[in-house]
Amino acid sequence: MRSAIEIARTGELFYLSLMIVQVNLPDDLVARIDEIADDRTAFVSEAVRRHLRDTSEPSREDEISRINALAEELNREAEDVLEYQVIS
Repeated sequence: MRSAIEIARTGELFYLSLMIVQVNLPDDLVARIDEIADDRTAFVSEAVRRHLRDTSEPSREDEISRINALAEELNREAEDVLEYQVIS
């Protein structure tokens, strides 16, 4: 899904339902936003979308850590089974 900023840059017409929300930000943060963005609303909307996406999906490192933890447990179980296995 393309962001509203990407769609706006292409000049395409789109309908976006908006809700007015008041958010208090420190002056220095607003100044930094204004330095790099032409549209505060689009910038903040995209930042919130990215944050929600990034925090709702486990990171690659989290996934690898989970896989490694399960692999260690499975390896211990396999070692236990091999200890009881009778080789004939």
